[in-house]
Amino acid sequence: MTGEGVKLDISAMSKRATTQNSLNSNKNLYLCICNTTEFMAIDLDYIRHLAENHEGVDVEFKETTGQLNRGMETLCGMINGSGGIVVFGVSNKGKIIGQEIGDKTTREIGEAINKFDPAVDIQPMYARLDNSDKYIIAFQTDGLETDKPYMWDGKPYHRHDSVTSVMPREKFIRLHEHQHGLKYKWENEVNATLKIEDLDERLIMNVVHGAVRRGRLSNDALNDSVSTLLTRLNLVKNGSVCNSAAVLFGKEFFDYPQCRLRLARFKGTDKQYFIDNQQHVGNIFQLVDAAMAFFFKHLNLSGTTYHRIIREDELEIPYDALREAVVNAYCHMRWGYEIATVGIAIYDDCIIIENAGRFPVRISPNVLMQREEEDRKNTSMPPNPVIANVMYIGGLIEHWGRGLSMMARECERVGLPAPTFNQDGIIVKTTFVRPYDTSKDTAGVSKSKLGVSKQTDDVLPIKVSLLKLIKAIGEDWYSSYDLCDILGYKSRNSFVRQHLNPAIDGGIIALEKPDKPNAPNQRYGLTLKGKALYYERHDDKIDVENDPQKDPQNNFEGQIDPQNTADDPQKAAIFKAIKSNPSISRVELANTIGCSESTIKRRLKEWNIAWLGHPKTGHWVFVAEI
Repeated sequence: MTGEGVKLDISAMSKRATTQNSLNSNKNLYLCICNTTEFMAIDLDYIRHLAENHEGVDVEFKETTGQLNRGMETLCGMINGSGGIVVFGVSNKGKIIGQEIGDKTTREIGEAINKFDPAVDIQPMYARLDNSDKYIIAFQTDGLETDKPYMWDGKPYHRHDSVTSVMPREKFIRLHEHQHGLKYKWENEVNATLKIEDLDERLIMNVVHGAVRRGRLSNDALNDSVSTLLTRLNLVKNGSVCNSAAVLFGKEFFDYPQCRLRLARFKGTDKQYFIDNQQHVGNIFQLVDAAMAFFFKHLNLSGTTYHRIIREDELEIPYDALREAVVNAYCHMRWGYEIATVGIAIYDDCIIIENAGRFPVRISPNVLMQREEEDRKNTSMPPNPVIANVMYIGGLIEHWGRGLSMMARECERVGLPAPTFNQDGIIVKTTFVRPYDTSKDTAGVSKSKLGVSKQTDDVLPIKVSLLKLIKAIGEDWYSSYDLCDILGYKSRNSFVRQHLNPAIDGGIIALEKPDKPNAPNQRYGLTLKGKALYYERHDDKIDVENDPQKDPQNNFEGQIDPQNTADDPQKAAIFKAIKSNPSISRVELANTIGCSESTIKRRLKEWNIAWLGHPKTGHWVFVAEI
């Protein structure tokens, strides 16, 4: 160094000091001339002060720029947090040792700064040690950068106390959504390969008609085209179909491995032995139906007198509570996680429903239930508001922000404990306790020895006309006029006398207003017995794979072992390429076996291989390993 530092007014350096935070508000900046190179300077006394107070969430020491990469990772974490300073030339015990600076050092620093994405305006600051040719090098940020989350060398980092680590993907997504708004949400992203014609038009119209009957859409919606309806529901953007439309109304799901439901009935209280294992592929409406059908297949339909004078039919765990839990799983699911699907496991002692997601920050489910009960507040905070809105107008969601407390009340009504909720990483689990011994009277519930199918079938002969009536009603409520119109009957009186009344007398259909049977606005819906028949017998036309005992490669997660490459040389070549380079691109994989990129994309989905992480910096994973 050939000259002394010249003290400058801080305002004169404002353009280059935009990244300084409150830590350096009281320190002086210097302009030092070393040969012909200009440097930002930092007060050595300030460094001594930091060294005396040791490392923390906003202070990190590195001995030399030999640890430059680790230092930049820490700086990235501070940028994504509340700011801080990284100092080179100080040991982690606070001893100031300094280091020499040459052309190689300055070049490496410049290259390291260029690895930030998005780019940052942070420059190194220097302090020369007394009577020495060694320097302290510091990087500082105020944490006020506007393009969070930032990545360094392709990975996002965050700070926890004095530890730097790779930011979890769910935090990265949350921070990105918070910083950039709803337009970046997965549900609002456009699928360029999907057309409106690829959606289930009949299902769309059924949902709209139901929404009009419930008063959740105006009558004007009945005259809209499908394109206009999708626009009205925010499911298309500039004429292009969004991801939300695909998972709600799609018919093919090659691009959506999330649209898979895993169902398992285990023998005992662990996963050692299967009784039944299924996988269903479909849209949200189809998958909710598949889940409820599975419950009716494996749970006991019982008669209960608990807190009642009249004996009523009841699933051993209340139907409404189970359905609300399944609907919540899809409403609050983190659809951006391609490798995560909804799973339901039935054990002898409990039922566990899991989905990719997280609880609201710093709010536990118990607090949410308390708010629902005591304050009557709407606690619903779905991460997918567009999907949640369509589920609401479509009747899957009855009331906003009352689901948790309703599940608790329903379970307590039949003498069972309220469901419990816990989060394990990116997976949220809802657990229902089953009666301790489902073969005996428990909590006022006595098990039917006939089972669901036998009990409902013995009520009255199952005629084709009755099955049509059951299928027409489903989960909804209709007037007799609506049912006549849907089923094509010309005489309402004949329909009521020959079909509706026998179903009511047989306990299959219930009146919405039983105390006013002749009310002009009377509506009809299925009883629990009727719903049992509906879910056992209706043709939902969704893909299903059953009988896992004949396929040893299946596990509860519902995934077939992707690494079995026997008798498939192309598959073997692809897996070998991925194992040797997990970040290999689809184009490179296509060249490996001499096929098109679209073929590779399709085959990877067939083999349950998903891309995990950022499009530029992620890697392939075998789903069975997750």
